[in-house]
Amino acid sequence: MSLLVSALLVALAAIRGPQSVPRLVAGDYLAEEFMKRMKATRSVEQSLQGVPGDILVRVDAGGDDWRVTRGGFSSECGAATLRRDGSLAPDQAAAAAPTAAVTVVSSMRFSTTLCGGEPTTFLHVGNHGEWISTLLVGGQYKDPRGAKYIFGSSGQATFAGRRHVYRIPLDAPADRLELDGVRYAWAIEGGLLKIFVLSENGERAAEPLWVLRRMVTNRSMEGIP
Repeated sequence: MSLLVSALLVALAAIRGPQSVPRLVAGDYLAEEFMKRMKATRSVEQSLQGVPGDILVRVDAGGDDWRVTRGGFSSECGAATLRRDGSLAPDQAAAAAPTAAVTVVSSMRFSTTLCGGEPTTFLHVGNHGEWISTLLVGGQYKDPRGAKYIFGSSGQATFAGRRHVYRIPLDAPADRLELDGVRYAWAIEGGLLKIFVLSENGERAAEPLWVLRRMVTNRSMEGIP
């Protein structure tokens, strides 16, 4: 009986073929160390300086393969195609086999040596711009008159009886906030979010347009998935 069971297990293993890795969720992934530093410093510039290598990866799903592209906010340093069994497909433009490695831990976490250096762990964040914007200014606020301002987790803000679109532009100075396509300056001083109008030459006004006290933070940003 044991011989029969063993034979069946061998046959099933042959049918299954090579072991597959978890299916990666498509979207943006940020370096885990960058995310930790962002939570500690609330500064994109300081966090970038403290993390070696490029901190952004884009994963695109295509059938049983995933295209993994690593780079920064405005450039790419390399790409590879990850197969269902966890191996990397040969690059058609190069004769040599891929030298980088991609190790899938779960559907939302992996590490890679793509672009060189030590293995870097990346976590899925959906849209990296929205994740950074929400971490920096997301939450519920009130102005001195008690009016509520909500900066949500998907680039949507609600105040003055209507919805607005906001983001922290990563191609601009660190103190810029874009609201409905218009750029402002912002700062957190004494626990208050202050938003300033910008002049034509990019200088912020002496007095803030809005002074908002944070009532509730965006809890979805407090933990790393």
